[in-house]
Amino acid sequence: MDIFLRYFLEFLALLQGFVIVALPVRKQLEKTNLTIKAVLGSVVAVFMISGSFICARYSLQTAFIMIPFVLAMFPVYLLLTGLSVPKAVFCYFSGLLTISFSTVYTQLLAAPWEVGNHTDVWLPATSVIEIIITILLTCIFYRFLAYVLPDLLDDPGMNPTWDKVMWFPVVTSILALWVSPQHEDVLLIGRIRIISLILLLFFPFAMWAFFHYLFTIWQYFLKTFDLQKENDILQLQETRYRQLKRYMDATRTLRHDFRQHILAIEKFAREGQNDRLLEYLHEISARMPLTARVFSANKAIDAVAAYYDEYAHKQETVIDWHLNISDDVPFQDIDLCSLLGNLVENALHATEKMEKEKRTITVKAEMITPIMLAVNVVNPYDGSLNPITDDAEHGIGLRSVERTVKKYRGVSRFHTDNGMYAVEILLNAPEKE
Repeated sequence: MDIFLRYFLEFLALLQGFVIVALPVRKQLEKTNLTIKAVLGSVVAVFMISGSFICARYSLQTAFIMIPFVLAMFPVYLLLTGLSVPKAVFCYFSGLLTISFSTVYTQLLAAPWEVGNHTDVWLPATSVIEIIITILLTCIFYRFLAYVLPDLLDDPGMNPTWDKVMWFPVVTSILALWVSPQHEDVLLIGRIRIISLILLLFFPFAMWAFFHYLFTIWQYFLKTFDLQKENDILQLQETRYRQLKRYMDATRTLRHDFRQHILAIEKFAREGQNDRLLEYLHEISARMPLTARVFSANKAIDAVAAYYDEYAHKQETVIDWHLNISDDVPFQDIDLCSLLGNLVENALHATEKMEKEKRTITVKAEMITPIMLAVNVVNPYDGSLNPITDDAEHGIGLRSVERTVKKYRGVSRFHTDNGMYAVEILLNAPEKE
């Protein structure tokens, strides 16, 4: 019984490893059916108990059973999380890397008293040390694993990066297992143990540096993305300015020539030349500029709305705009334009699949209080709904919406009703410093 418990303590490292690999994908795992969770938990528990019994019965090292089981669980992890293979590999093997380091460092620390242990299982004190080391490492990297890494995984702009960085935890885990000593007495030769303990202390720093490198890449991508959005908004504003200038120039010209037009119309009417009068009126009408519609008092929002209204017109889609937003709203123009543009663009993508008579989108945005903005976009859809996708452009747009909502401590709601898809968003103004 004593041997069985010692083996079971070693198998607890497996449970810790699964906790670590679950941290970055806990949101995905929360959506997993409760029955599936219960089955998986039972499988792991049965494996730990039966594995401990088999190892105790046949005097085996836990690694001979644990490693194949861990590798066999990877397809299950891939299926439950819905991650791409590179992302899943990085998350999964980062957890294994933590366990591998804990194992190697524990061997070095416990070598003096494990020398007299002639069984294939650690002494209880050694297993407890490994558990403590793993807990410490989990605490050190908890913020990155639980909060930063999920954002990196969600961002489609990071997709090309995962193909390269996924090999780091894989290769490092294999290397850790390879350097793991088979006999503790070797570690007591000369200063091998002391030097190894000191050198391995740099591992957490190296791992932290690598995670920081990933975070830096992500920040650079976000900055580049925001700069691109700013440039797009400036271009839209410039286009809108030229459009309004052409309208004002044409109106000014028409007003300048108005007296001459009245004289000509009076002449045709007096002489009874109705055909010439109608022809002249038709010619004037053709020269008159179309009324330039102003969508919002906010110039940046107005430029974005004008762009998408023209785009919708080409798509034979009608957008019903209600944008009660002034220039002095307590939100950054780039955030509002990005939010509104992405929502309208997604609505246009969904609407273009519909029959022409159903292509109508309603867009509302207004300050419902001095510090709260409400945005509502409603469009018809064909029944197929996939609001979050890894598509290079569509996915980035939706993630951008989520970032804006999070930035302004807002809330978002996506729902369907009678063939209509609606997005409702509330943003709170940032607190004044």
